[in-house]
Amino acid sequence: MARYLLRRILLVVPVLWAVATLTFFLVRAAPGDPFSAEKSIPEESRAEIEAFYGLDQPLPVQYLRYLGNLLRLDPGYSYSHPGFTVGEIIRDHFPTTLAYAVPGFLFALFLGIGLGLLAALRRGGWGDFLASTLALAGICLPTFVIGPLLALLLGAWLGLLPTVGWSGGADFGAGFPPWAYAVLPALTLGFLYTAFVTRLTRSGLLEALGSDFVRTARAKGLGRPRILWRHALPVSLLPVVNFLGPALAGGLTGSFVIETLFHIPGLGQFFVDAAINRDYPLLLGLVVFYATLILLLNLLADLLQAVLNPRIREEMG
Repeated sequence: MARYLLRRILLVVPVLWAVATLTFFLVRAAPGDPFSAEKSIPEESRAEIEAFYGLDQPLPVQYLRYLGNLLRLDPGYSYSHPGFTVGEIIRDHFPTTLAYAVPGFLFALFLGIGLGLLAALRRGGWGDFLASTLALAGICLPTFVIGPLLALLLGAWLGLLPTVGWSGGADFGAGFPPWAYAVLPALTLGFLYTAFVTRLTRSGLLEALGSDFVRTARAKGLGRPRILWRHALPVSLLPVVNFLGPALAGGLTGSFVIETLFHIPGLGQFFVDAAINRDYPLLLGLVVFYATLILLLNLLADLLQAVLNPRIREEMG
């Protein structure tokens, strides 16, 4: 296990280097520059701005400078947010994304596993029909439809939750506690992933219940609850764990649609704004941050799979 962890950790460095390098040259190959829309800027001022940000240097020099900044964990200053470094933007807005992404994934995990169990154990019955219908609705309905529907029902009609804004924002203090502002975004994000978790749990459990080791456990006289919870369920959750690694990384970097719907100052907004404004340091910094999250969460998913499946632990050594 220790050697496996060491190998995976050592692989993080070349993968991040490849992601950073590919992103750098793809961004620079795009037409235009960060200041192409500023047509009123005199050429002298444009030259001074480009010299300040190092854009007047040859591309290989800019690349090496960019790698050096990454090694120092300092991607530099944002072009579209003057006076703020990329690290400061991530530090200030990543907790906002966490505030609705983590509850959303916990909601998806518990509800999705519960519905998947219900569907598998009541295969062909009402439980299977209900869980499969909800899962299909979650997959077919996009977040820009789910979000307004939840806001209309829980906010506008029932008045239980704030429909827009964030704790400390313009409508903060309208009778809602700070945590209430994260509920609708979390439910919107969670409803989407609940659908996938439900389908993966159902199919995984049905496959596990029909496997040889479950039949062997039944032949030994083990009870149904013990077979389900001790043998079948851990194996059936392996596809769910595999899915949640990259899915959680995507959610933790922020959803542009959700943050736009509910006016949340999270990382998703900055990701899209950086791409539109050709904010090289911010865009590249967020891409590397996102890639790091994917690698770390995939490693965590592999470790959880080893915990759930002894055969995987043996393969890891």
